[in-house]
Amino acid sequence: MFVPRVPGLVSVVTPCLDAARFLREAIESVLGQREAQIEYIVVDGGSRDASVAIARSYEPRVRVLELPGSSQACAINAGFAASRGEYFTFLNADDMLEPDALSRALAALQRAEAAPYVYGDATFIDAAGEELGPYPTMPFSRAALARACFICQPATLLRATAFERAGGIDEKYESSFDYDLWVRMAMNEPPPARVLSRLARARMHGDAKTFRKRDEVFREAIAVVRSHYHYVPFSWLHAYAGYRCDGRDQFFEASPGSLRRTLSTLAMGLRENAGRRLRYCGEWASESWRLWRAARHRSAA
Repeated sequence: MFVPRVPGLVSVVTPCLDAARFLREAIESVLGQREAQIEYIVVDGGSRDASVAIARSYEPRVRVLELPGSSQACAINAGFAASRGEYFTFLNADDMLEPDALSRALAALQRAEAAPYVYGDATFIDAAGEELGPYPTMPFSRAALARACFICQPATLLRATAFERAGGIDEKYESSFDYDLWVRMAMNEPPPARVLSRLARARMHGDAKTFRKRDEVFREAIAVVRSHYHYVPFSWLHAYAGYRCDGRDQFFEASPGSLRRTLSTLAMGLRENAGRRLRYCGEWASESWRLWRAARHRSAA
């Protein structure tokens, strides 16, 4: 059944599963937004902790949907289907919005009439809320998006119509569904707008899927790039090789180069780019040389 969208209303959906530890902070960050008309929906996938009770303690300001067994991606789509806002975003149960995030994003989106969504800056925080460092946001380009996911999902706001045109979240992905969404929209929509201020805090902790299932995140991100660009660039394979060979993730900590990592990046690239091996060999050679020179420069400094 078609649900008419309410002009100016921002719908926020939080998918939730056993998130009692952080959920209250996420909810408070949404309900504390300044100068924004908000509809807030929490979709629980069958929590066994106090998550549902916490969410329901905020009714009627928060609407709670219980969908036991639903994945995170499914919960986001279900929340969107139940929403009524002209604008839409989703916020993980362990992340937080800055107090004026939605008003800033909304103003930027209203100025950029052709933009399907807007994204801003974000900061990584730990379990205690202490800052770890900035999310590596970049100016938008379709080519750059193939090399890195530089859009921090909690720091985004979408037009509901653009989310609908994109077909929502692809539920086959468990971890990289947001990256897949940005890539699909890059293929079919005008460029997004950008806000040069911090809109969100993304939490990194031991129980976070992005951290706990890092191998899965890399594999899914590589699958996203392969599916849409039909080529997996050096940057993703070098990062994944660093994680597999050195036990480190250069996204969160410095990962030293090694011959094993360099050769692993070559082997993975030849396998992933079977139809474009010559192109990949050229990229691998130039990027490996660039990284080697940069490492020598650092050691000499």
